[in-house]
Amino acid sequence: VVPTNRGRILDATGQTLAVDVPAKDLMVYPSKVQDPRQVASYIAQKLGYQLKHKKAFKAEVKLLESRLTVSHVVQARVLPQLDPAVAAEIMSAHPPGLFTVDSVRRDYPSGKLASQLIGYVDSNNSGTLGAGIENEYNNVLGGHPGEQLEVRGPGGVPLSTVTLRRAQQGRDVQLTIDRSIQQKVQSVLDATVSRTGAHNATALVLDPRNGSILAMATAPGYENNKVHELSPKQFD
Repeated sequence: VVPTNRGRILDATGQTLAVDVPAKDLMVYPSKVQDPRQVASYIAQKLGYQLKHKKAFKAEVKLLESRLTVSHVVQARVLPQLDPAVAAEIMSAHPPGLFTVDSVRRDYPSGKLASQLIGYVDSNNSGTLGAGIENEYNNVLGGHPGEQLEVRGPGGVPLSTVTLRRAQQGRDVQLTIDRSIQQKVQSVLDATVSRTGAHNATALVLDPRNGSILAMATAPGYENNKVHELSPKQFD
């Protein structure tokens, strides 16, 4: 599958609220990994896991090891959507059996701003299992991925590549939300919740001339760039 860039989500003035950025998928030829546990430990350390935090480190190593030893496949994905710098750090020692392929990940430049409205994508960078605008307009934003057939020889050596379907980039979606107004409203709500101890607060700002929603904010919020690291309770 050849990934395609999702369209951007823009505010009323054209400022970017969501956009795809370059990433790397870490891949493996399982048959070429001689010591999966050692390689998994190496990757975990490059990801920032520390030996002194034994529980978290062991859990990550166990997960990575299972992905490095997938049976009955020529290649498998170990980690999706890595920051290119992190991927380069992992590959700096040229670990046998590992390689990277180009990918994309969703980035939300405004962080927590309008996160509940914008929503998020799933681990495949699709809005199918996501939320908010990302989910509601997934058929517009998503585009269509392409397909390539890769012919390999003995040992997984690439011989040729045939394009079966070209990738089509997604289209942009522009909201009536004004980023500057959204920021002011969010600031007021955050301060209100902090001052009063309220469980949450919500506000809408409409343009009286036409009913357009200029801001839609809720506090407390969450960080869309880290949404997949949150527990269900943190969405309450």
